[in-house]
Amino acid sequence: MKKSVALITIILLTLPFVIYAQNQTSRDPGYEIGDKVDNFTLMSVDGKPYTLYTEIEREGSNGVLLMWVSWNCPISNNCNDRMIEVARFCAENNIKFLGINPNSVYYDGPNAAVQKAAEEAGFNFPVLRDWNAVYTDKFRSRATPTAMLIDTEMVLRYRGRIDNAHGWLGSERFPARGSSREPTENTLMIALNEFLDGKELTKTDMRSIGCSIKRLSQYDRNHDEYKKWHGKGGN
Repeated sequence: MKKSVALITIILLTLPFVIYAQNQTSRDPGYEIGDKVDNFTLMSVDGKPYTLYTEIEREGSNGVLLMWVSWNCPISNNCNDRMIEVARFCAENNIKFLGINPNSVYYDGPNAAVQKAAEEAGFNFPVLRDWNAVYTDKFRSRATPTAMLIDTEMVLRYRGRIDNAHGWLGSERFPARGSSREPTENTLMIALNEFLDGKELTKTDMRSIGCSIKRLSQYDRNHDEYKKWHGKGGN
């Protein structure tokens, strides 16, 4: 009897750990380079829906470049001018450039604040809101800024940094926005040019140095803007 009780006790004590391990291993690990990505629709901060496959299937399209951005991340802000340059290059080469803000309202503010920040930065591309970081997780975007290049077959071709200087904050710990050293390798532009030339990309998965993703909080879930947006079919 004592052995039976002891056995039952051990099973009950270990059960939560078994369930936790199963949940961990069953989680979608996200896309790898070369994977076909799923379609999605996200709303921009000015209220327009954007669907990934629709953008890729545009006449003459060469694909889509997604760029994860934040307004309260000094590293992301230091890259604003570089993002604008890349977006201009993409427009000239029929690659749709879409910004994605994955952060909570508590961290980056409501859509109006994000839109204002984008206008002040001079962004020449729309910014979408991934409130629950659902697609941020699928693409395994761990920081802002991070770029993702998707070809016309819906295949992920590049993930990672803009260049080898975008994590630089200068000699001061918290410099003024815009301070940065000059890059010695424009990693993303090299990948884009190789892609457009039909070549194999020499670098495809480059770690991006930036600010961590700020997850949805209860503050966000109670926010009127989130409730309104969520009702439109957002994640």
